Amino acid sequence: MIDEKPDLKNFQLLPFTPENSVMKGVPIFYTQASQLPSDMPDWLKQVIRKSDKPHVWLSCNGTSFEDILHMGEIEYLPGPGFPVQYFPYDGHPDYLSPMVALKFSRPAVCYFCTI
Repeated sequence: MIDEKPDLKNFQLLPFTPENSVMKGVPIFYTQASQLPSDMPDWLKQVIRKSDKPHVWLSCNGTSFEDILHMGEIEYLPGPGFPVQYFPYDGHPDYLSPMVALKFSRPAVCYFCTI
């Protein structure tokens, strides 16, 4: 017999973020840590400082305090950025869009979060 009840204690949401839905055009590349925006999350600044490869970096957050509170920690898989080889996105038919999965570790049950 198959148990049809979902295991909500271990539930983790994994939406995927394709690059071409996030950004069109030419991205900004930071070559020095001093150029990083002041409103960039500290965890992302640390990732960028440790990286030796240029990426277009990604950070997601809730649009309201309640969203931030209810979505929990986010893990970016395979990492919080897209390699620069995929930019600029020009829409040609053979283009393969990179993806980043967002893994929410503790999403609130029955709460719609806007990210």
